[in-house]
Amino acid sequence: MAMVWGFGSAMRYSPNSKMVVSFPLSMGINPDGSANEEDHTVPDHLVEWSPAAIAKWVLDPGRANDVVLQGCLKLTAGKPD
Repeated sequence: MAMVWGFGSAMRYSPNSKMVVSFPLSMGINPDGSANEEDHTVPDHLVEWSPAAIAKWVLDPGRANDVVLQGCLKLTAGKPD
């Protein structure tokens, strides 16, 4: 990933996904006023990798074997696990 610094923000480019993400350089604050650096964001849905899924990914890395991507696609289709 390439990092580009701007005025008070940074941008990262991911060559695999072709996405550019911009984020502030200052510490993030949660809605309740706590520091995000100390009280990290908790995901709404946890998608875990099983040992079998990790082995499958190592042998054939790709979208079809990406457990997180497949979990997100299920959620957007309205089919949570």
